[in-house]
Amino acid sequence: MIVDDQIGIRSLLSVLFYDEGFEIFTASNGIEAVEQVDKHGLDLVVMDLRMPGMGGMEAFSRMKKLNSNIRVVLMSAFAEDETAIYAIKKGAAGFFHKPFDLQELKSFIINLVGDTSRQANLA
Repeated sequence: MIVDDQIGIRSLLSVLFYDEGFEIFTASNGIEAVEQVDKHGLDLVVMDLRMPGMGGMEAFSRMKKLNSNIRVVLMSAFAEDETAIYAIKKGAAGFFHKPFDLQELKSFIINLVGDTSRQANLA
């Protein structure tokens, strides 16, 4: 799922990952994102930190309570390195500063999903 209050970011990332074969869900804020995770049992989220209503860190915390195995990659134009470190310590799968390199984000997500698939095949 792609979560960002900017429709341009949601659209761009949706197309990028749809072209890689991902089923895409979107949300414009943390409240919608948590509802989607609860309703659809999603396991991978790329989410902005700063959004109206419920921000990314609170949504991330709620998602982890719904599904402890959910992988969340956070992104922000405003965050400092301390925020990224905090998010990783709390269990975020990754953190990207906006503007980010699309190919770098795409490779990260594909590797993240691939690592999980390999682990599942070994079980």
